[in-house]
Amino acid sequence: MVKLRGPEHEQSAVKELQLMLAPLPADELTCRRFIRANKGDIKGAAKQYRGFLAWREKERVDEVLTEPLHAPDLEAELKCVGMQPLDGRDLAGRPVVVVALGLMDMYLLKKRGVTQEMLVRRHVKAMEMLVQRLREAPNPLAGCLLILDLAGCTASKFLSAWGYIREIAPICQHHYPELLSKMYFVHGSFFFKWGIDKVKLLLDPATRDKMELIWATRPMLLRLACGAEPYRTVGFNDPSSVFPIETEYFVGKGYVRLRSLPGEPTEYFKGKARQMSTVIQGHFKKPLPAHELATGFEFDHPLQNLPARTVLRILLSLIRQIAPAASFDLLGDKPVVLNPLFETVQRLHVARPGDEPEITKVFEEDNALLGGAFAKWPIGWKERKRLFVSRTPAGGPYMIDPALVYTMELYEDKLCPSTYELAIGMFRYSLGRILVGGTKKPQCVTSMGQVGFQPHSRQYIFNIEMWHECLLAGCEVGATPQHSSRSESLERAVTDTYRERAREGRMTPRTTPRTVLGSLPSWISMSATKEVLGVKIPIGTAVDVGDDVEVVETPRRGWWPWVKSTPASSPSPSPGNPRVDNKKPFAQHGAHHGTKEPTPRAVLGTTPRIV
Repeated sequence: MVKLRGPEHEQSAVKELQLMLAPLPADELTCRRFIRANKGDIKGAAKQYRGFLAWREKERVDEVLTEPLHAPDLEAELKCVGMQPLDGRDLAGRPVVVVALGLMDMYLLKKRGVTQEMLVRRHVKAMEMLVQRLREAPNPLAGCLLILDLAGCTASKFLSAWGYIREIAPICQHHYPELLSKMYFVHGSFFFKWGIDKVKLLLDPATRDKMELIWATRPMLLRLACGAEPYRTVGFNDPSSVFPIETEYFVGKGYVRLRSLPGEPTEYFKGKARQMSTVIQGHFKKPLPAHELATGFEFDHPLQNLPARTVLRILLSLIRQIAPAASFDLLGDKPVVLNPLFETVQRLHVARPGDEPEITKVFEEDNALLGGAFAKWPIGWKERKRLFVSRTPAGGPYMIDPALVYTMELYEDKLCPSTYELAIGMFRYSLGRILVGGTKKPQCVTSMGQVGFQPHSRQYIFNIEMWHECLLAGCEVGATPQHSSRSESLERAVTDTYRERAREGRMTPRTTPRTVLGSLPSWISMSATKEVLGVKIPIGTAVDVGDDVEVVETPRRGWWPWVKSTPASSPSPSPGNPRVDNKKPFAQHGAHHGTKEPTPRAVLGTTPRIV
């Protein structure tokens, strides 16, 4: 093995390899790639190159770009899976390739007539097209940027595609070496991070350094924990992130707003103490007593690092005064806090189908269709909460009507989602230390509604898990993610050419049809509606109704985890907009956010070219 000491030495190694391969065809660029893949071992590169040429002849690779297409229905399926090169290059001059792993459902593809042989052949075609594009790049040896989209990827889909992955992996490794410059996993979570970290242990350091998981909604992750699709990741803040909900008792949709996080609807939170909002809308599948619906928190493991017992008794007495109907056990093996649902929700709207409000906008209380006392005279939300503070409300019992649409909004002003802290009066507590501590048993806060007051009954109306990166500290799923200073940052993943063409009107600025790139944390789309981090910001659309209960504004100690404000992406700091000040991360117990200041974002306006 010969160690390559520079371009001149590599050039002499190329000439030596070409002499060893003569009279076989061996162009300089391909020789360089094979020499680098073998770390300067000329004999190893020659052996691999001969195997590469034999494979091309056996598989008729030279014909793959000109062979006829499949039937239109099969071509439509093949266009949705596999590698999809994007037109143009990134800011570093590299070609960009996207792979949507969430669409790789082999069981479904087989039913539609797509075979594994077709997929492998299409992959070879994509690799040949990538080699052609690299030859046209400013630096052909710089490789490409590979983006693996994990949206919709599940364990069952991954296992169904395992045979396909095992077949294409040696093709990439042995016949197309040194084509990868950087690999980003997007639309994933720290659960994917744990899996990727395990895979990295099997790879050599050079390949390992090329892989990076981009957590698009960092530091928060929301996912459903009920219904037909449990543990499906859902978005927040973006009006397009409305997600479906269906359980044994309820069918509808939900929408979550989180303060001081990417895409924060500033007009909604302006002048309010609330830190988060969960809106649930839909109809119940069966009649139920309204006073038997509950909401609250349930945990599977004991709480850690609780305050001193004197302080805890004071806090519990405050909880009893605020929610006298609540049942709770904070010191047990499975802590629980449950309260009547209709006493807890801050806004309740009951309507006939077609008259329900838009859940991404502010709506008013309308409870006349609850019947009883509510049908006789107007009852505001304060009176409604007082009526349902008892398990036997006055004028009741009130029954849930499956023919009506119920819209419920729950505020939370004590839990700061950006720092995952609980603020009660003058006290602030890190939920990472309380929920996990040093137990290595991760658990999180949930926004939950259920039927009955039986703890851990799992009779959910809805259940949304709210994970934060501080919960990973010391847990079995991995170490706390760090905000690393990346030399190969995602800002370089968008070309200056696209930015200029979009400004000149020669390209319609929009994200890709499958929004593969729409929510990458470092890409800001240029569009008429203005998207920041792929999240549309509603400007002037929300109506400020004020908070009648939350009087004192909870001190904000959060930060902008992704974006440093620029004139193109966000307004300048002002007294009325205190959160656009790019404060450095706040260090808290049980969490590490890093101290690296983010950099300005690039602009995306590309559409994919389908292979």
